[in-house]
Amino acid sequence: MVPRRICPHCRTGTEFEGLGDLHRFWGDPDSQIHLERCRFCQRAIAVVTNNENATVEEIFPEVEQGPQDELPSDVAVAFGQALGALNAKAWDAVVLMCGRALGEATMTLGATDGSLFGRIEALAADHQITPALAEWAHESRLARNLGAHGDQEEADEKKWNDETDAREIVEFCRWFFRYVYVLPAQLALRRERLAAQESDTPEEVGS
Repeated sequence: MVPRRICPHCRTGTEFEGLGDLHRFWGDPDSQIHLERCRFCQRAIAVVTNNENATVEEIFPEVEQGPQDELPSDVAVAFGQALGALNAKAWDAVVLMCGRALGEATMTLGATDGSLFGRIEALAADHQITPALAEWAHESRLARNLGAHGDQEEADEKKWNDETDAREIVEFCRWFFRYVYVLPAQLALRRERLAAQESDTPEEVGS
């Protein structure tokens, strides 16, 4: 019986079914690879196991366990809880914690006054985020408010968030955090690497 795993495609903790026989892993006599299919989204993963103790060594594609290392601690805590709620299918909790993560992020970027809506506007005006991100963030903010208050002023308004709302705001958060934290960190590392390479380059000696 295939155990429950977190699917790297839909990020749902669910059961998998085996697909076919085990195959020898690439040139490694101690490992084997086999395919499994997520019962929730029906997409396949490859699982590498150790022959001696049948433990899982790797899963392809890699399961994303939590936020990126570049995130500030408070942002990482909130977003990590959002991802945990996503795996638990607690859609309103996902939206709420993503909203908290976004709120913490706007404050780390210097936008500390007013509502989340106002802080997002301030970041866009200061060119710290793109207009497209700002517009998308406002949509996510509205979804967060639905989860927080449960207002249903109009007959066609939703009282609760669903899976689509939850996955959309998680996807937005990933892009937002990549733009404001991950990419700047990667660029800084690249500059350091280039500077180190230049310092290691011997000076040309005149003839």
